[in-house]
Amino acid sequence: MLARFLPAILRGILTFLVHILAILSVGSLVYILGLLKYLIPIKSWQRKCDRWLNTMPVLWTDINDWGMRLLTQTEIKIIGGENLTRNDWYLLTANHCSWTDVLILYRVFNHRLPVLKFFMKSQLLWVPILGWGCWLIGYPFMKRYTKEQIAKKPSLKGKDLATTKKLCQRFKQMPMTIISFAEGTRYTAEKAKRQKTPFKHLLKPRAGGLAYTLMTMEDYLHQFINVTLIYREGRYKYWDYLTGRLKQVVIIVKTQPINKEMLGDYVNDREYRVKFQEWLNQLWIEKDKEIDNYWQ
Repeated sequence: MLARFLPAILRGILTFLVHILAILSVGSLVYILGLLKYLIPIKSWQRKCDRWLNTMPVLWTDINDWGMRLLTQTEIKIIGGENLTRNDWYLLTANHCSWTDVLILYRVFNHRLPVLKFFMKSQLLWVPILGWGCWLIGYPFMKRYTKEQIAKKPSLKGKDLATTKKLCQRFKQMPMTIISFAEGTRYTAEKAKRQKTPFKHLLKPRAGGLAYTLMTMEDYLHQFINVTLIYREGRYKYWDYLTGRLKQVVIIVKTQPINKEMLGDYVNDREYRVKFQEWLNQLWIEKDKEIDNYWQ
């Protein structure tokens, strides 16, 4: 393994180049398939293109995984997650520390779950190659509104729900894993202080995104996956991952069937809304304890 003989900075540069290679090569295939899909307006052909496009994240992850195994020695310890299948629909949530989370989740669940897709901020659409490539594959882009924006313009209230409903329709075409980072943003000490979070290692979870997805996809989603990401030594930045300075990541995977108690009208049913928020907060209390136990 090259990781034993190369200095950290050189490992980081080489691994970063592998990631760039993955984006450029897979991105080129995505744009070619996307172009062919829209140039030939035959539904059977377009469905076939969609199936091919949905294999692109798997290929992208395979290339990245090869580079990481060759050039770094990061240990990924997985606890739980047995009996997963690629032939079902899942809703997955996890705590959010950095962009490394996305790479780790893809690496852990590649070939174990149906293709992972998550809601992306609308600003990311303009990231070269990556943004429109993700759009062609079918990743949904959302514009989030703050409380201040809604207060200034009340017509924006409920627009997130309408957008979520519309975007979830495309997830019904084939088995999918929908990722929703319940915290809504990456954890930082500054955000935790500003938010006055009751948790030691986490931000407050936002229940709306999960509840809206469940409400829209209730006939398809069968399993809920709760993932806790624990970065030993507090190293979770992208560069730490590339250089191999991130020595170990612990992934705790808990699955449960999506039952009737988890479903309801989050907008109009206040009792359900309160119960759902309490349920999610309890998950976060347990998640915070798990992280704390490993840190100690």
